[in-house]
Amino acid sequence: MKSSNFSQIEELLNAYFDMLYFCDLELFDRVFHPAALYATADEKPGLIRNMQGYRQIIEKRESPSDRNEARRDVIDSIRFAGDNTAFAEVRCSIGQRDFVDFLTIIRTKNEWKIISKIFHISKKEAA
Repeated sequence: MKSSNFSQIEELLNAYFDMLYFCDLELFDRVFHPAALYATADEKPGLIRNMQGYRQIIEKRESPSDRNEARRDVIDSIRFAGDNTAFAEVRCSIGQRDFVDFLTIIRTKNEWKIISKIFHISKKEAA
């Protein structure tokens, strides 16, 4: 049987995938901690944003849903370090790119929130 914490992290990750697919700002505010970090070394130059900057990108993006893109959301792993810290490795596709996201998650005020999103970008693999 899955622990309550594990189930709560799965719910958070599914909301995260929905946020990306629908570009849903309400979900964005629900899944990310306001002080979270967004970063990749795969852009040139490397890219580091705060949540305000990342939220503006999501707000302006045409959603994968609006483009009728197939969803490819995968939770590869969830690990815990105590009762208030977790790490998830997930994968998804947006447009012509595949992403591997390393998400650090903390529990604050009895809610799980993503505190960092560090990701790798590659060209979409053939389905």
